[in-house]
Amino acid sequence: MKNLMYVLAILVGITFSLRAQTAKKVVERFEVAPKKKIKVTILGTTHFSNPGQDVVNMKVEDVLQPKRQKEMRALVDLLAKFKPTKIMLESTPKYDSIHNVRYQQYLKGTYKLKRNERQQIGYRLAKQLGHERIYMVDHKGQFPMGKVNKYAQANNQAYLLNKAFGWAKKEMSNRETYFKNHTITEFLIDMNRPAFIKKSNGLYLSLFAKIGKDTAYPGTNLVANWYERNLKIYTNILRLAEDGDRILVVFGAGHVPILQHLFQDALDFEYIEINDFLDAKTKRNK
Repeated sequence: MKNLMYVLAILVGITFSLRAQTAKKVVERFEVAPKKKIKVTILGTTHFSNPGQDVVNMKVEDVLQPKRQKEMRALVDLLAKFKPTKIMLESTPKYDSIHNVRYQQYLKGTYKLKRNERQQIGYRLAKQLGHERIYMVDHKGQFPMGKVNKYAQANNQAYLLNKAFGWAKKEMSNRETYFKNHTITEFLIDMNRPAFIKKSNGLYLSLFAKIGKDTAYPGTNLVANWYERNLKIYTNILRLAEDGDRILVVFGAGHVPILQHLFQDALDFEYIEINDFLDAKTKRNK
């Protein structure tokens, strides 16, 4: 069964590759002032399947329960207003073909969506919009938290980490409570507010960059690795962007500050706030 999945993945990848050869890619040109920019928006989210991959993690109640599934459908209806032509998700290109095999099975009714946001939001929205495929654009970089912690413990800087992680755990607890008392859309509107986005990046700049002395930069190296990972995610998206695209990126909220900055400054893109489509109070839908 596993071998069959890989064979199908290879065939799906070849099919999509042949179709893509006829489109005009943004990476094939350079224009200081392009006449038509690629519209892009980012939905920052928590990890609905509780994978425990981050340094501090939020525990999310089961989104497969009927009440949450109704909310998920309402969320997808709002995201559809952006009219994305491509939906890009948090998994590496290595697994792109496997995800698209599952997506094709989902379209045929032979695959049931799991809890994770890639499927609950990405697969579901792509199907609703009639997309043939979805795109995986993550990049797994180094995150040397062990080296940072070891250095801090040995150089009287552990108190900085302890204070910061104490704050982070309290913040995660508050987010869990907020999620329990609000709809999925309301939760994501709050998570994608400019103030929240700024705070999520502040931990890297106002904590990790302080760990180190003299010629030792363990914290700064961690921050540099984090920025490098996000820059390569941006590059993966850039390589897939084509004339006329409207790109929706669905990623963990911690990635949003850097990715947003990159798309806002890039000459080829026009960045649009996701809350323009999620929040009824914001009537600037584009």
